[in-house]
This record gives sequence, structure tokens and C-alpha cells, in this order.
Amino acid sequence: MFWGDFVMKIAIVLPKGMHFGPERATAIDLCVHDSVRHSAFRSSTRVFGVAVNQPFQDVFFTGISPDARSPIKAFIKALSDWRPDLIVVHQHIPSAYSIAKNFKNTPVVLYKHNSMRLPLSKIKLFWRRRQIDRFAHCIFVSRFCQEACLSDFGIDPSRTSTIYNGLDVGDWNPSSNREKTVLFAGRASPVKGGLEAASAVAHALRDVSDWRSEFLLSTLDNNQEYLQAVRRALSPLGERARVQTDVPFAAVKAQMETASIVLVPSIFAEPFGRTAIEAMAGGAALVASFRGGLAEVCGDAALKICPEDLATFSGAISDLVRNPVMRIELSERARKRVEYDFSIQKTASSLDSLYGRIAGATV
Repeated sequence: MFWGDFVMKIAIVLPKGMHFGPERATAIDLCVHDSVRHSAFRSSTRVFGVAVNQPFQDVFFTGISPDARSPIKAFIKALSDWRPDLIVVHQHIPSAYSIAKNFKNTPVVLYKHNSMRLPLSKIKLFWRRRQIDRFAHCIFVSRFCQEACLSDFGIDPSRTSTIYNGLDVGDWNPSSNREKTVLFAGRASPVKGGLEAASAVAHALRDVSDWRSEFLLSTLDNNQEYLQAVRRALSPLGERARVQTDVPFAAVKAQMETASIVLVPSIFAEPFGRTAIEAMAGGAALVASFRGGLAEVCGDAALKICPEDLATFSGAISDLVRNPVMRIELSERARKRVEYDFSIQKTASSLDSLYGRIAGATV
């Protein structure tokens, strides 16, 4: 793909905590995979990440040995060998800063999937601002994250953008015959509200014998104590509650396409909430906390709950269980919303335009 008089080579860097393959892909890996796959610059884009046994096969990928003595130096060496025109570093600010220092003539973009933490000391705040000043641009996955950064760090707004995560809605096939299942999919971490969801589901379904629950939990945080607490909270449902861990994304997607209700009860201010748009694309009725970026994602296409309020949380589930018309109405609104606001084609086009402008300014 040409931009001006040269082929624009884009390097996408996943420096820490990622797994660029279908088996254990994080939300960030999925975001990168989908956006590159639909980019006009796909043939001249390469993803650099920690080597995995089975990376995604439909995107160019360079794996960096996980045993490298200095991983960031290994990334810099691989980038130097490939000589990109634009470098996009996802999530990890120190890695992005190190790369930017070593590529003074190449624009480096920081792509943040959460809010930047405000340092406690003035010295650390000064240092973080200095790091951010190194970047040609900062991309955020929600206005919530972008506005927090602008407020906390005083960045020039023209050097920031909000670009929502997207899905290829055409790849999602909602079942017209929904299973009587309440689904939770997320990390086994207190911030995701899994324990509150388990308690609410156990309460809401205790006298509804033809309904069941599925909890698909990632053990990325290695919080076995919390995982066991979720299991205990679901125990009153007996065999009508199933907990699975580290399920491949394809299996999660299949559940989203058949479950009647999906819960996204994040306790913290969610930066975006990819699980919510997956539920929308899959055709489920969505119940969510609307915290942080979730409010932008959900709009009028979900029931709003307070995760810590067991009575209202379980009551919302009960209302949906007993009211199929409400479930259908929510599902239809959600599908229209994800098609209009969160299509991967729209996301990829926005990224292509932004990348072209940034790289073109340096040529």
C-alpha cells in the first residue's frame, strides 16, 4: 500500500503481557489482530510480540524470544532490521519510550487500552509527561480514557485520539433460538465483578430450574483464591452452574452467540469493555455496570446495574429471565449499536487515516 511516494511500513509492538495467538489471546491481542486484518495497510504491517507456539496465521508476525536477556533491546533490534515508517506501541509506556528514544526519525504512537495512572509525586509526574512528549500521538480506546489523560497530564488535545475497539460483525452469528443461560466471561479478578455476578446469578436462578449459568474465567491474574470464591458463590445452583477457565476465544464467541443474557458488571472504571460489544454482536441481552468507558459502549442497549447491590443486580437478571420481550428488544438495540459504532471496518479505516497523516507528516 502506498502513501505518497513510498510503501508505508507499519510496525505494531506488543511488548508485555500479550499472547498473539488464538489460544490465549488477550483483548489487546484481539484488537490488534482484527484491526490489522481489516487495514488498507495490511500487506505492509508487521506485528512484533513475544514468540508464541501458534501465532495468528493471517497477519505478519515476528516473535521475540521470551528468554531474551533484555526483551526491549530485542524488540529494538528486530525493529531496526525491519526499518518501519511508523511504530505503534500498545499499552506499555516504558517500552514505548525506550523505542521512541532509539527511533528519533520515526514517529512512535502510544496506543493505550486503559487510563494512564497519575503519579503520586511531582517528580514522577514530570517524568511521565516527558515520556509522553516523546510520542507523535496517543490513541485511547474511549473518550473516558482520553479525557482523563488530557486532564491529568495536560497533553495537547491535537496529539490524542479516541478510536473505539471494533468487531467484524459479519463474523458473528447470533442464534435465533437462545439457550436459557446467563453468561459471564472475564478475568478471575475482583475488578471484573465476577464474584458479584456469581452471587446475583445464584440468587436470581435459585427458583428457575430451567435456567443455568456459565462462567468463563481467565486465570491471567493467577488469583486462585478469588476463583474458588466464585465457585462457592455459584454452588447453590449445583449442576446448573459451570465454571471453565482459560477458554479459547472461539469457544467464548460461540457462547456469546447462544446465551440469552450476558453480564459485564465491572467494579472499576472500565477503560472500554470489549466483552460488552461481543455480547452485543452475539445477540445477547446485556447487563452492565456502565462504569468508565462502559457507559459509552452500552448507551441504551443494556440494563444498568450497581454490581455491589445484590438485590438490584439479581433483580435485573430476574426481570430478563421472566421477560423474553425485554430480552429481544435489548438484543435488537445492541446489534444495531455495535453495527453502527463498533464495526472493525470503521475502526480500521480511522486508524489507517490517522497513521497515514502521522507518517506523511515526516516524509
